[in-house]
Amino acid sequence: MLQWLNLTTAVVVSVLAGAPMVFAQGQWHYEVNQVEFRKAFIEQTAVVLGSNGSTRLQFTATQDGKGSTGMIALEFTVAPISRIKGFDFGYFEGPGAPVEGQKLMRVTVTKAGQPSVHMLSLGGWLSAEVNDGFVFSATNQTRDKQGQVRQIITQILQGADSIEVAVIDGSNHAIVLSATFPLKGSQPVFAALVRGI
Repeated sequence: MLQWLNLTTAVVVSVLAGAPMVFAQGQWHYEVNQVEFRKAFIEQTAVVLGSNGSTRLQFTATQDGKGSTGMIALEFTVAPISRIKGFDFGYFEGPGAPVEGQKLMRVTVTKAGQPSVHMLSLGGWLSAEVNDGFVFSATNQTRDKQGQVRQIITQILQGADSIEVAVIDGSNHAIVLSATFPLKGSQPVFAALVRGI
């Protein structure tokens, strides 16, 4: 079982300017670069299975382009995985991983005490951005308004209060990595994420 710190949220909207930025913990941030790659994310410190660590929840969005299909993704990162005992990260890692086709990510969006649960197929990889981190990701095409990631964003835009992301261990379903992130006041970030797409 994971214990997570309760953090207050605020919204910070920023645009990539090429310089490294330091992000406040527990706040939603928005970034967009020169090729319209958009992301909304929040980072939190956490106690993961008894060890100090961190979690990150990120949504990314791209538009259809010449010869490319736009995608929306939900990415849940935990770190440091070398300290997390008992969870089989290898089950999720890379193309052809055993998790392929299985719905082992549970996302719960809560508004006014009413939860809405989504079960998503996912994949995973070792993070290139977070030291000793692992990324769990679910995606759908941007144009698919009925895709589950898009539906989650729509519920956030409708005034949801919190979002919990849980990943069920494929080798032992009794083990679940989970984190809850606040959403209050995050709507401007998500509106920017999907504006025009």
